[in-house]
Amino acid sequence: MKKLILTAIGISALAVASAQNSSFGPIHGISHSWMTGTDNLKFKPGLTVGKSMVYSFNENWGVGHDITVSFFEGYKTDVGSENFHYTQNASYIRAPFKVIHFFGALGNRFRPKIYAGPSVGYLAWGTNRSVVDNGDVKNVAETKVTSVMKRWDLGAVAGTGFNFRVVPNIWLTADVAYYNGFLDVSKADSYNQNRNITASLGLTFPIGTHMMHHKKAAETK
Repeated sequence: MKKLILTAIGISALAVASAQNSSFGPIHGISHSWMTGTDNLKFKPGLTVGKSMVYSFNENWGVGHDITVSFFEGYKTDVGSENFHYTQNASYIRAPFKVIHFFGALGNRFRPKIYAGPSVGYLAWGTNRSVVDNGDVKNVAETKVTSVMKRWDLGAVAGTGFNFRVVPNIWLTADVAYYNGFLDVSKADSYNQNRNITASLGLTFPIGTHMMHHKKAAETK
C-alpha cells in the first residue's frame, strides 16, 4: 500500500513536470483543523508550505498535484472542564491530486477556478499536550503523537479560488480548500477522522510550451 502510494505520487509529479503546458511554484497557507469524534473543539490554527504543479490541457480544464507540509494539524479541546486543555499538534506531508476547472477565457488576466480530488497524507511528527490548571498549580504532560495516531491518512480535497496573471505566464494563486479524511487515524477505540480548511497563496511559473513561447518572443526582440 505504502509503495503503491509513493509510486503514484512520483509518477504524477514526473508527468506533470514534463508536460508541455505546465506551471510550478511555491504555496503558503494558514489552516484550521479538527477531528471527528471529539467534543468542545476550539480554534486550531496551522501553517502549510509546499509546492504546486498544474498541467492545463485546454483553456478550461487541467490537473494539479501538490506536495505540502502541514504543520500543527490535529485538534484543540477543553475536555470536560475549563481547567483541562488538550492539544494535538500533528504535522503531515500531504499530496493532493486535483482536477481543476478554470472559468473564463485563455487570455483573461483573472481566472476563477474550482477543483476536487483525492489526497494522501503521512504523519511525520507531532506531540500531544495536556494541561491541568488548578490556579496555583499547572501540570503539563507531553507525548509523541504517533503513540495515539496512525501514520497514513487518505481523503478528498475540494476547493475554489482564482489565478491572477501578474506578468505574462506568471500567476498569483489564491485558494480556499476543505479536506475530508476517510480513514480512522486513531489507534484508540474511538473513531477519528481528520478535517481541515486551508487558505493559501502562491506563485506559479511556466515550464514547457509557455516557457518556450516566452523564450522565442525574447529572442525575436
